[in-house]
Amino acid sequence: MELSSDADPEDIRFSELGRHAVRPDDLHYAARCKDNDVNVVVDVFDAPALGSFFLTVGVRRHRDLYETICRDLSTLTANFARAARAALGTPLRTSVVDVEAGALYVHDVGAGEYLLGVTLDQQRVSDAERRFQDLVARFLDSR
Repeated sequence: MELSSDADPEDIRFSELGRHAVRPDDLHYAARCKDNDVNVVVDVFDAPALGSFFLTVGVRRHRDLYETICRDLSTLTANFARAARAALGTPLRTSVVDVEAGALYVHDVGAGEYLLGVTLDQQRVSDAERRFQDLVARFLDSR
């Protein structure tokens, strides 16, 4: 996703940080989602090393699906966050959805803003989670 010259400075910063965090080894996708929209996406889905992950579902379809998730994060996470807060007594900030082939990482920044990360490689779920958490920390520290 190309940013315009008058893009939000936070989108520019996330894009810069995302280009350093997202790589074919583990964290394959990162996005900044705000107010049910997709502000910034950084991915390495076109990397030759990831070709085997797109044999059944193509790159474009993966991008479309993750953008849909990004747009719907406030709805998708609302009930779970409410239940977790009731059970734990503290707001839910980060969720990891570990699926059979990879994982999704969601960080609730607040005020309708979410950061989304994805790995397609089940063997790298923990490594990708660390990279995503580092991206989140760097982004939030830069504010």
